[in-house]
Amino acid sequence: MDTKSVAETTKAIRNRVDRGMDLYRAGAVSRHGDALVVAGRARFYTVFVRDGEPRCDCLDFRERCRDAGHACKHGYAAVAFEARERCGRSRGAKILRH
Repeated sequence: MDTKSVAETTKAIRNRVDRGMDLYRAGAVSRHGDALVVAGRARFYTVFVRDGEPRCDCLDFRERCRDAGHACKHGYAAVAFEARERCGRSRGAKILRH
């Protein structure tokens, strides 16, 4: 992979993380049994997190992220939600809220 590809990939991942955290902060994530549901602009996406690895049913995850080993924005939002659930009302949960 050349430097340009690494830089482009890094920027794409950072953008997904930022958008995922925006979704999380907006309260767009909720738990339904084992699944987490993330509200997108046009529909809801189902995310399963196993061993810290999110699996989403969105097109971005299926076409770009899964094979590269990355998460989509819905996956990052779901991971943040799970982290807060596990922390409960600890200091870590307060940091994620802001």
